Amino acid sequence: MLAFLVNKFRQQNNSESRTGHSERRYDGSFDGETIYDYFGNLVIKSHNIRDGHPVAIKFKTVGFFWESEADMMAYAHSQNLLAPAVWECRQLDSHRIAMIADFVPGNPLDEVWPTLDEQQRMSITEQLADHLKLFRSCTQPYIGRVNRQPTYNPYEGIERKLMGPFNSEADFDQWCLSRIKNPSEKSKWRRKLAELRRNSQSKFVLTHGDLFPRNILVKEGKITGIVDWERSGFYPEYVEYALAACLYDYGGEEWWKPLLMEALTPCIPERLEVQTSSQTLEYAPQTLQLVAFGIGDIAHWALFIPNRTADPTGTLVHIGIEGNDAKSGGGEAELLINQFQLSRSSAKSVVPLVGSRATRGEVEDAARACFESFDYNILLDNCQTFTIDVLTELRRRLPSQIQQASINLIREQYGTTPVKIQQFLDQHKQQQNTEGHQPESSEPRFSLD
Repeated sequence: MLAFLVNKFRQQNNSESRTGHSERRYDGSFDGETIYDYFGNLVIKSHNIRDGHPVAIKFKTVGFFWESEADMMAYAHSQNLLAPAVWECRQLDSHRIAMIADFVPGNPLDEVWPTLDEQQRMSITEQLADHLKLFRSCTQPYIGRVNRQPTYNPYEGIERKLMGPFNSEADFDQWCLSRIKNPSEKSKWRRKLAELRRNSQSKFVLTHGDLFPRNILVKEGKITGIVDWERSGFYPEYVEYALAACLYDYGGEEWWKPLLMEALTPCIPERLEVQTSSQTLEYAPQTLQLVAFGIGDIAHWALFIPNRTADPTGTLVHIGIEGNDAKSGGGEAELLINQFQLSRSSAKSVVPLVGSRATRGEVEDAARACFESFDYNILLDNCQTFTIDVLTELRRRLPSQIQQASINLIREQYGTTPVKIQQFLDQHKQQQNTEGHQPESSEPRFSLD
């Protein structure tokens, strides 16, 4: 699919990329200088051996979405947008794939912005607005990715789930309505959306979907590239604005939201409100695989226990993996993460699920950075005691059936029950029967996805 699309786009542009290169195959090392490492997205800078041309190599796990991201970036480059030229995607082994593209010079905007004066900042804003107008000139007759491929759901933050393709805005609206849990609110928006469609017809335009300043490269006051196209696709015109206005949390970069909204074409308030309503999620206990980045890519299993069904915050319970020494850093990292005491900026070398809360999307995004599946083993000395301690604490706060639900998830996925946790649950059940203990009526109830 990728080779076909890259060839097609380049044939439309006289078989040459914007940098003057025809389709090329990379001949070089897959080691190099790390230029980006965020939530499992590792990008390095290397060079093609034959001519010394600098390239950026992005590594992720094998999957359909990975190649469709390359398709989108190749399309954007073919339309003379500031997207790097894609060379190829190459599968390195059974679980890793590398996307090789032109290296774009420049520094991320979030690093450059504090050094710019007012005139330079106005120039960057104007450049971004002009470039986003070019995005809006790229259209397709459907919602999805090139060649009618599905895309990511833009309303679930960094969580990645299939969405589409949709042949019409009515189909897309129906999908949005299906995510609204309140029946009366859903009925209200069904009528309103039908009215909006009768009064106006949206185009499905190229949408980046992840317009954070870290993905915009700047050199000498000029925007040199827009990178990280994994959330891109063709969406209704208002989606990029809705994401900027109310669906993305920009953390400490408060200056970015008004800048981006100024550069984008506003959407009508009703559209903005229904897009916000459709992002409602439910959370349930899950078994997750995490990676301690920068410490040998050691995999660890953990349980995510949400605080409430509609609350993305919760607790991560560490579990060790047979055949890896979690004492080398991963276990300690997860212990700290469970306490939620690290700042996002201070934890770049460990699993980046830190700060005041860990969302389901963040947890699952880190899980996708895993490299292999390992046999489950609760008997590792470094994690055994901690696991029991955490479950002891959970006993005071959560109903016992939640603990059992987590065990059931592990049993279903791995065909085994952790002996130590099961012993604890049996002891806890016996203690409850002896003491006549019943969970507090105010305790939250969960349902598995």
